[in-house]
This record gives sequence, C-alpha cells and structure tokens, in this order.
Amino acid sequence: MISAYFDALGSEWDALREEFFPEAVRARALESAGVECGCIAVDAAADYGFANMLLHHLETAMVAIREMARIVRPGGRMVVTDLEARDHEFQRVEHYDLWRGFPREDIRRWFHTAGLTSIRVESVGEECRAKSCDGTAAAVSIFLGMGMVLRYPQPMGQMT
Repeated sequence: MISAYFDALGSEWDALREEFFPEAVRARALESAGVECGCIAVDAAADYGFANMLLHHLETAMVAIREMARIVRPGGRMVVTDLEARDHEFQRVEHYDLWRGFPREDIRRWFHTAGLTSIRVESVGEECRAKSCDGTAAAVSIFLGMGMVLRYPQPMGQMT
C-alpha cells in the first residue's frame, strides 16, 4: 500500500518533498556526521548510515535502526532525521505514515540497544509541513538523532 502511494507520487515527489521538509534537514544530517564532500561510498561496511525522514513509513523502525548499525563499522556514525511525536491522524491516513512520529527517548533507547554511543537526539530547527485533503494543516518539528557505532547490535531476543 505504501509503495503504491510513493509510486503514484512519482515525478511529483521532488516538489512535494520541498513542501514537506526543506533541503536543510538533509544538509544538517550530513554536517552532523562530519561527512565531507566526495567521501560517501557503498561498501560491505560503511563509515556512515543515514535515514532521512524514513522511519515513520516503516513498520519496524527499531529494526531499521539495528540494520543500519549492523552495516556501519564500529567507529562509524549513524544519523536519523524524522518527525517528533504528533497527533495528526490525516498524515497516517492520507500520507501512509505508519508512526505518529517518535518520542526522542525512544530513539535514544533504540540507538543504545543497536550498539551506539555518544548519542544525541535534538531538534533540527525545521518543521515538516503537510495539508490534508480537507485543508487541515500540520507543522511538526523534525529531530535529528546521531550516534557512533561502538559495537555491533545485540541479538534480537535481547532487545528492549
């Protein structure tokens, strides 16, 4: 269902994304990790892991964080940007948001469980803006979570 939503947006996505959240969110994520221009590459073990405004569309956000930590080498950095917790039902129904954002403490706990240290979860200073079909508007604060991979994640049965 969610893939059909994004497939339908197709060529409109770039313009819609600018309405939802500014380019500054992605730029802040890269800056926070200390990524320098030309230093990103794909390999078996990565120096950085990023998820920009993705988690609220995933059924298992915590598992996605663990998977990111699994592919980032110890000493590498992970950065996640997403929505603060909110109560706008139309975003779940019309935009297929599976989560109503995230309390910062949940992100801190999931990062810790995934083997990260030096964890920071803070406001990006930007908002996600959306409108419903009936014209209801929402402006939701965007957070940035960052940490350094200290160790590979614990087995799934040991997660809290």
